[in-house]
Amino acid sequence: MSGLNSTDPSSYRDSSGHIISPYYGYLPTRSVCMMFVALFGISTLTHVVQAIWTRKWWLLYTICLAGSGEILGWSGRLWSSYSTLNQTPYTIHLFMVEYYFRYIHDRPVRSSGADLPSSFVPAREPVGLRMKWMVRGLCTSTFFLFVRSIYRTIELADGFGGRIIKTQVYFSLFDGAMVLLAIWTLNFMHPGFLLGPRPTVETIVMQDKRDGSSV
Repeated sequence: MSGLNSTDPSSYRDSSGHIISPYYGYLPTRSVCMMFVALFGISTLTHVVQAIWTRKWWLLYTICLAGSGEILGWSGRLWSSYSTLNQTPYTIHLFMVEYYFRYIHDRPVRSSGADLPSSFVPAREPVGLRMKWMVRGLCTSTFFLFVRSIYRTIELADGFGGRIIKTQVYFSLFDGAMVLLAIWTLNFMHPGFLLGPRPTVETIVMQDKRDGSSV
């Protein structure tokens, strides 16, 4: 195989004579890339609408941002299918796929508690049906991401020149499909609808008074 300075795509071929990308070790399948761009696009747009509708603004810079990163990443792979020797789309793919999901896992959304009284201690209540579905959704989504993490660990352990990282079907199935299932799961078991409106201090105080008067 000739060096990367060559501008002739025909210089890069696999053992069967098919043209490949020197960065992926294969030529990304155009139809697969289009499918993932479309499905991630539909899911992300739906998440944006759901976040605005339920007024859960933190979803815009978590799951919506992650979905946008996946769209850009798969768009980079799609670009690579047209421009085999261009390193820019490969860099976009590599950066976006990793960065946005690291952003979600490394920066969990936490409540500051600034709007609650310092003496407030939440009462323990039975877990409702919505919360049960919320937990199921999060567990399912986490499972898909866990499978993806196992794949990436094995992939990188095999090295950048290994057979796993250069096999497209593995990446599509254990990376792309797992992330897609994770993000679509939260479309159907959406935190905004299942968590409901955030209770205010007044609502909590009134509920405490009602509970106290019923004793």
